[in-house]
Amino acid sequence: MMVGHENEFEMMQEKLARGARELEVVSIVGMGGIGKTTLATKIYDDPFIMSRFEIRAKVTVSQEYCASKVLLGLLSYISGDTDEAHERQEYWQLVDRLQKLLKGGRYLVK
Repeated sequence: MMVGHENEFEMMQEKLARGARELEVVSIVGMGGIGKTTLATKIYDDPFIMSRFEIRAKVTVSQEYCASKVLLGLLSYISGDTDEAHERQEYWQLVDRLQKLLKGGRYLVK
């Protein structure tokens, strides 16, 4: 249960539901422990938001991360393939594959 972020939830829900024609990034930022992950999860799992996006994916990004591993995680989540199916590919190949999977659709990445 999320307490105290109802306004933020409604604002994010409205912003995501609007559907801009161009790529739009909505970031949730702030100090640790204020409920960013909880808010993001509630938005991601909201049935109304789920119905607005053809593709949804989630990946964990820590302070120290490897971009290739983030791409591998997204590709695995979206395509249903295992990481091993893409592990031998170069970084640019991963980017190209992900771009082709996402092109033309509305997607939400958490």
